[in-house]
Amino acid sequence: MSWFRSSNNQPYDAQKERLAANENATKLEIASRENATKERIAASENATKERIAKMIADQKELAGGTGGRGGKSPRDGGLGGPGEASRLTFEEAVFYHRMKGGTGGEGGEGGIRGGGGGVGHGQRFDKLLVPGVKGTVPHTKMAKFCQDYQLDETLQNLLKSAGFNTVAALLKVTDTDLREARFKSGHIAELQAALEDWVAENVK
Repeated sequence: MSWFRSSNNQPYDAQKERLAANENATKLEIASRENATKERIAASENATKERIAKMIADQKELAGGTGGRGGKSPRDGGLGGPGEASRLTFEEAVFYHRMKGGTGGEGGEGGIRGGGGGVGHGQRFDKLLVPGVKGTVPHTKMAKFCQDYQLDETLQNLLKSAGFNTVAALLKVTDTDLREARFKSGHIAELQAALEDWVAENVK
């Protein structure tokens, strides 16, 4: 009887061994996949950290100027010169990770009263009339642009006196540039609207 029971248990034991082997193989496969996933995540995180570190390393610092020192006087010292800040567009700003305005100059020495320190101007950000233009820009003369978009005569004269010969040149200027060239807000708004339409129709 003992031999008979042992003989009958052999298939059952073999089945248990196969199940155990399959279970172990499954566990090993799951563990292998989990490890591979962890390695991919770690590699991706390291690559991201390296890209960020490179971006920071590639970026630069930008500092404004320092005003000159005020003149010396036996009575009242001269005022320190203004510290001018840099001017750049928002598109240009992404290349710098730190920007500092200007530093006012030191006040001059005076026998009775020293001069006041100069004013340090803050950073200025200008805006292109049509930012983010990509593609091939055609060589369109300003006269044709003004005629096609029926620009105001005063605006046409301003563009001519400012030396704009092609439409492409307008893509390089900011609203601040135009204000300094005596363009008024209405002129800038009209020009910007026409330029946006021109870019949409002609830049591919």
